[in-house]
Amino acid sequence: MKATIPLKPLSLNNCYRGRRFSTRQKKQYDRDLQILLPKVRVDGPLYTVTFRFFLQRPFAGDLDNLCKNLLDNIVDRGIITSDKKVVEIHLYKYRASKDSIEVQVESLVGDAS
Repeated sequence: MKATIPLKPLSLNNCYRGRRFSTRQKKQYDRDLQILLPKVRVDGPLYTVTFRFFLQRPFAGDLDNLCKNLLDNIVDRGIITSDKKVVEIHLYKYRASKDSIEVQVESLVGDAS
């Protein structure tokens, strides 16, 4: 599965306030992702995920903060069964004239134990 999503990624810092209460911004981002992510399922015991973040301001946030909420939405959309089974993640940031996210999820053959 590979998809390009025309959204600016939401940092974990903007997802929660205080004791991990979801912000309005996170709730809207989650709704947008559930519409924009393809409705496909990647079967496999293990997964590798690649995120390419195309950003107008690529150095404004931490790269690792951009992927957690996105990965949770990939699970919620039913693309993979659990983020516990992701054994490899590749993260990239690029300067771009328009914010977007490219997501690639692949099944890996291996021992799921």
